[in-house]
Amino acid sequence: MVFKLGLIHAKRILIIIGIISVIGILIIGISVGCLSMQTEKYTASTDKLSIGMQDNISPTLVWIAKVKGFFEEEGLDIELKKYPSGKLALMGLINNEVDLCTTADIPIMSSCFERSDFLILCTIANSDNALWIIARKDKGITKPEDLRGKKIATQKNSAAHFFLCMFLLHNQIPDSEVYISYMEAVDLPNALINGEIDAFCLRNPYIQEAKDALGENAQEFFGPGIYRQTFNIIGKKDFVYKKPELIEKVIKAVIKAGELADKDKGQAIKITAEMLGAGREKEVITDWPTFTFEVSLNQSLIVTLEDEARWAIKNKLTNKTEVPNYLDYIYIDVLEKMKPEAVGIIH
Repeated sequence: MVFKLGLIHAKRILIIIGIISVIGILIIGISVGCLSMQTEKYTASTDKLSIGMQDNISPTLVWIAKVKGFFEEEGLDIELKKYPSGKLALMGLINNEVDLCTTADIPIMSSCFERSDFLILCTIANSDNALWIIARKDKGITKPEDLRGKKIATQKNSAAHFFLCMFLLHNQIPDSEVYISYMEAVDLPNALINGEIDAFCLRNPYIQEAKDALGENAQEFFGPGIYRQTFNIIGKKDFVYKKPELIEKVIKAVIKAGELADKDKGQAIKITAEMLGAGREKEVITDWPTFTFEVSLNQSLIVTLEDEARWAIKNKLTNKTEVPNYLDYIYIDVLEKMKPEAVGIIH
């Protein structure tokens, strides 16, 4: 009888051990499954894209999306390629060096006279004070009217060129009363430092470079409200139409970046400064208050492009005589689907 009870007790123990083992296996299986799901979200079948960026504060939302892993969360492996200007970034896109690029409105306006194979996906920043003039005080320049008769350089057919013309008009200085010369952006600081020119019109980091060298001899002229510049993400038509799901992921990531920049300015400034490189923090802090970082597509973008096109035609910066239909260059579908309140374009 005792022997039988012992057997029964042993069987019960074996049954309990078996049940515990099965439960353990199930728990392990569920854990591994969950881990696999998490891993799949971030590492499985990522899509590789490259984005050309101008080397300044304007593509901040793309810098943030990269550093904070927002692209990765969307299953994207993004390579960022720096260019000295948005104009060159757009040329990189046209030459198939990158899949997408960020650029200001003037390069878009100018390129639309010659080609129709790209689309504006969204605006990611805007500023009405991103461009200004730096001059030498020892040339007798301390106020805007002192620019009369002086040699002012800028980058031809650029946002800075447009701003310079608007600034002179605003201050009632005819173009005929100044000497405007054209140079590459990277050459402007040294030309001013060496006295080859009296002033130049551009943006940071070039103005900061000249200002640091000239010290007290530097005189700056700003024109807030004269021209609101936009900074946009652009893609080739064939790429956008073939891979709209990738465009959706990119825009979703920069929308997240915009939310972070709005909530945590300090972190956004730190990320941008780190991405631009050592010694650029002062530039970022100086420029930050003049910028609005948000994802949008507004009617004002088309109005600005049309105004710029008329300026280009008038100043014979193009041999075309008609303003393009810029609505044909806007890709509304994805942003309208994801954030309809950010779309203000009449279509």
